[in-house]
Amino acid sequence: ITAYIAMPDRPTTTGFPVVAIAHGTTGLDPQCGMSQAPFTPGTTGFEYWNFLGAQLVQSGMAVVVTDYEGMGAPGTPTYLLRKQGYDVLDSLRAATRFDPAVIDANNLAMIGHSEGAYVTLVGADMANEYAPELSLRGSVSIAPGGVPPVPAAVKAIVADTGSKSGGPRNGYITYLSSSWSATYPELLPFSSWVTEKGAAEVPTYAKQCQGQVVQQMTAPFTDYFRQDLPPELIQVAAENQPITRKSPVPVLLLQGMKDTGIVPQVTKGMFQLECAYGSTAEYQQFKNDTHRSSVFASAETYTDWLRDRFANKPAPSNCQGM
Repeated sequence: ITAYIAMPDRPTTTGFPVVAIAHGTTGLDPQCGMSQAPFTPGTTGFEYWNFLGAQLVQSGMAVVVTDYEGMGAPGTPTYLLRKQGYDVLDSLRAATRFDPAVIDANNLAMIGHSEGAYVTLVGADMANEYAPELSLRGSVSIAPGGVPPVPAAVKAIVADTGSKSGGPRNGYITYLSSSWSATYPELLPFSSWVTEKGAAEVPTYAKQCQGQVVQQMTAPFTDYFRQDLPPELIQVAAENQPITRKSPVPVLLLQGMKDTGIVPQVTKGMFQLECAYGSTAEYQQFKNDTHRSSVFASAETYTDWLRDRFANKPAPSNCQGM
């Protein structure tokens, strides 16, 4: 994988704790990655540095910000797949070896938004088996994406809303269809996702970043994508659920209640699943916030929560009260 590390511009005697950032939906190609000119305004990388990374560095933490497979180093495009958890854990591995004099390898954590929030849940889920040597203190998940493995949810993903124009969902399903068909070509061939128009145009859009797709992919969703997706999609979704066991680290889930990109009830369902497995989990809602604004509204919440984990304070849980 490729990634970058940023840290406070001041001396340290104990080393900076490290937070791995998993970014939300930006695209699949290298120009949509985090390591491409992340401090240059106007780039995709700068977007996540500006509204998530900078906050943490200003709070005294180092951040390691990973690309996903195929976005920096060559690989199969990945979107809402469990193997992305390897990317965020590998970025922490790399960070701990970067400079022992300034990195506190005993205090590591993860935070993600949207697609990245799914990835941090997966990272926590697989941490003990894949990276038991990492001293993980917690995982923050802001408005996690995902595909519930139930027929009604799959139908909702491709349902005709009656809109006569495009929108963010065009981008989401462009990336999902491109990634899942490349990863599971026999179960979910690309032709099973798209209409005739989609077969001709979606591969071109899949090479663009989300902002470009929203601007340019302006026809109604159903012009590009079929509504009769194969039942094998349920199988693939089930194989890629982010939560499969008790998390070895505390988990904080945050959700804006005016989010139209992620259904708030799905996030609460993920929290309840963490509780059912016996994880130490906390869930907080932000009643007036959207998919985007929830990151800003929750900044103080997640920063304080991470500080407490690095200070070895007991993690709170509101499983019994929800």
